[in-house]
Amino acid sequence: MSVADEALAPASSLPARPPDADAAENLSVVILALNAAGDLPSTLASVTKEAAASGEDEILLSDGGSDDETCDIAESQGATILKGLPGRGRQLRRGAEEAHGSWLLFLHSDTRLGVGW
Repeated sequence: MSVADEALAPASSLPARPPDADAAENLSVVILALNAAGDLPSTLASVTKEAAASGEDEILLSDGGSDDETCDIAESQGATILKGLPGRGRQLRRGAEEAHGSWLLFLHSDTRLGVGW
């Protein structure tokens, strides 16, 4: 079942929890960006404090073709860079397909998370 199919499927038709569901769960934070060098440092700061504490979480930047320092900034903060064509849907899909976490959190590049989110 594809990501798009799952979004449209009734809950009863979705796959059951995987066998390792009782293992430690982790979070994949997917940040969507396009020329976000001005906003991204604050977003990353709000995310990395909590993610670094767990040691199991990952941060992915799904970039839609930035021509500024967006990717360099994200990479310097430990994010994995996913480059591709522009378009929010494409960026969401790319992030979901590459994420390894049990949970996915999608953010815009100008989002600031509160303490203890």
